[in-house]
Amino acid sequence: MECPSCNTNFHPQMWNFPIGLNKDTKQMYVYYQGCPSCNDAIVGVKVPKEGRSFCYPNDTDGLILLHK
Repeated sequence: MECPSCNTNFHPQMWNFPIGLNKDTKQMYVYYQGCPSCNDAIVGVKVPKEGRSFCYPNDTDGLILLHK
């Protein structure tokens, strides 16, 4: 993964938290972590993969990063 602020590559070790349902009534999760290089916040959103009911914190495949 690459930090959107300083462009440093790092291995993600994110936390996640459910934040509600989307328009398709699928649970949405917010993912967050501090950049190990610049310590800026890295935040993204994700819904579970098809056939799953929740998201694992280390599964960042399909994560949509939010930028400043």
